[in-house]
Amino acid sequence: MGAPRQKQWTWIVFGVFLTSCLPLTIRADEGAIQKETVAKSTSGETVKMPVNYNRAMLVVVSEQGVAGVRFLDAFERGNKTGNGVVGVSYEWRFLGREADAKEQTGRGRVFAKLKDSEVQKGTFDVQCGPMSLTWSYRQQKSGVVAFDPRNMSVHSLADNYFTKRKGDPLHKPVDLRRFLQAEANSNGSQMGAPVYYQDCAVVVKHPSGLAIFEFGEPFEHETDKEFPHYGIPFHGRFLSPGKPTREHNGEVYEERFLRGGFIKSQLNLEVGPLQMEWSQGDNSLGWVYYAPEQTPVWIVEKGSLETLIAALSTPHKSEETKPAPILEKTP
Repeated sequence: MGAPRQKQWTWIVFGVFLTSCLPLTIRADEGAIQKETVAKSTSGETVKMPVNYNRAMLVVVSEQGVAGVRFLDAFERGNKTGNGVVGVSYEWRFLGREADAKEQTGRGRVFAKLKDSEVQKGTFDVQCGPMSLTWSYRQQKSGVVAFDPRNMSVHSLADNYFTKRKGDPLHKPVDLRRFLQAEANSNGSQMGAPVYYQDCAVVVKHPSGLAIFEFGEPFEHETDKEFPHYGIPFHGRFLSPGKPTREHNGEVYEERFLRGGFIKSQLNLEVGPLQMEWSQGDNSLGWVYYAPEQTPVWIVEKGSLETLIAALSTPHKSEETKPAPILEKTP
């Protein structure tokens, strides 16, 4: 299945949410070589995060506020030989931190000019209100964003959370304020985010520490008349201050859907005290579900994993203590 599963339960909140929301200052100069741009435009080591234009939206949190960004209409012009222009359009929503802040919206476009398949120049700023984020080209339907995790926080969601869904009156766009702070009246509803298994890792901030999940090779668990059932092995680590690292090897898979639920299935990524629900997409991706005000999630390239862990393991004076999440099924 290519879309996140509809959730049929909620979370009750009682846990600790730590988040650092510092100034977002990533920028790229027009005409600069792209690799040099990333290095110059951040104050520290960067984390790289893949973005699939047809699946994901981004939520960017900074001292100014929070923005949602959705990419659409990727284009290539004269690029069959690696000598052309590639890019993608995007739209954004921005909400400031002020109590009376009103949401702003806008559109933009980023592009790169290639010569012998190498980036020569372009426009790399994804501008969303007063914030900007750096984009780089990967291939026609996907790109990469690089960010300094000590200065900002970037999270992934399914792209259908960006706006209202036609024909579905129950579906609502994501409330961006959920990424700013835990709300006392929030029901902690889960939202889905796509995870591409190859060269990607999932990092989850839990009240007791950090959970990290890395994936192996997908396998076909069972095939029925409608669609194949894919599973994925995973390796989990749980890092707690002053305690030994806890590790767990497991696998998740869907097998049969019966009377509104899956049977003979394993649907939770688990390590230490953390359980996070997973569902299948296809043999290259799955979906994970989380409540951002309770257990925020980062989906990053493996090469950036240790940089992100180091940043998230360093407390900052702006971090706030919130209650811990307890999972409770809806009756």
